[in-house]
Amino acid sequence: MVATDKNLTATEQGAAQAWLRHASMLVSITDAQGIIQFLDGDALVSFEIDPALWRGRPLVDFFAAYDINPVNFELALDGQQVCSLDRFKGRLLETRYSPLFDSTATVTGVQAVSVDVTDSQRQDQLLNTVANAVSAETGDDFFKTLILQLQSALSADYVLVGALSDDQQRVDVKAACAGGALIENFSYELAIGPCADVVHGDLCAYPQDVHLAYPDDYLLQEMNVQGYCGAKLRNTKGEPL
Repeated sequence: MVATDKNLTATEQGAAQAWLRHASMLVSITDAQGIIQFLDGDALVSFEIDPALWRGRPLVDFFAAYDINPVNFELALDGQQVCSLDRFKGRLLETRYSPLFDSTATVTGVQAVSVDVTDSQRQDQLLNTVANAVSAETGDDFFKTLILQLQSALSADYVLVGALSDDQQRVDVKAACAGGALIENFSYELAIGPCADVVHGDLCAYPQDVHLAYPDDYLLQEMNVQGYCGAKLRNTKGEPL
């Protein structure tokens, strides 16, 4: 879905369209008076915005309709490149405002590129929460605290940390929890389950039906596990633990 008019140059259209290969993005271009000349991006669909309703209108009207502070856009109209983080319909958008200049260095408009960073912000918060919780722990207590924090943050049914046995044939669990409570440690055969793919690769993830992909893994079958994500733990040198 594209909203534009004849005043937008082919170069400006091409630059904007290049950005639109990215998901959850919103691109706008205004003229020197702050009037919207171009509005497009995958985020229009998710945010239920009709660009035709805004083409030819001041961008500050768009900001007012969605309670966004226009100060950074106004700075860009004055020739400054600025970034901002704004709440928009319950999501967090990171926007870069870039002034457009003609051959005489006169501002002819502003390109604004907004990217939905809500999920990445949540991931950062999750990592910080887990890191802060385990920072004072060592040994077995470290692993116990780690899995409990991961279980809480991810709302997972089961979380465990294990180490390869000396013969590389099984995983010896160092800490495990089910339903938010610690359970007794155990060992399981490596070759028949998805953890083998983690050992031989780096990351293994199944959003659903993992128990069907590994029919010989009795633990997956008994627990009726649907989704799975496993990753190697590494030391500060990047070596697997």
